[in-house]
Amino acid sequence: MQLAAIDQGLDQDENVVGTREAIMSHEATTLLTEELINYPVEDVTEAEILDHYEKSKLVRVYKFIICDRLEDAQAARAALDEGESWEDVAARLSDGSRGPNDDYTVSMQYGRVEDDSKR
Repeated sequence: MQLAAIDQGLDQDENVVGTREAIMSHEATTLLTEELINYPVEDVTEAEILDHYEKSKLVRVYKFIICDRLEDAQAARAALDEGESWEDVAARLSDGSRGPNDDYTVSMQYGRVEDDSKR
């Protein structure tokens, strides 16, 4: 039936397209509400809430080096692994600007970023 509708050009009909977009928007909103907004409170313990609140007072400092070329990134990693200072390596190989502290660091409050970078 879907192929017959496409053969007749109904997939291009502005009413059909508008209806499809409205349904997708509704479904996306429903999914967001169910999975993120209506997160069951009983799944979160009071200890987890208190732990998160205490950690939210923490600030983590991230060091960064931005390289436009893979070779520069690999050279930076090798220099750091050999013990060269972050500031020296960043000054020599970073293609990015310095951070808000006028160095190659940025401070983030706990819980504001995901930390899955290579250490």
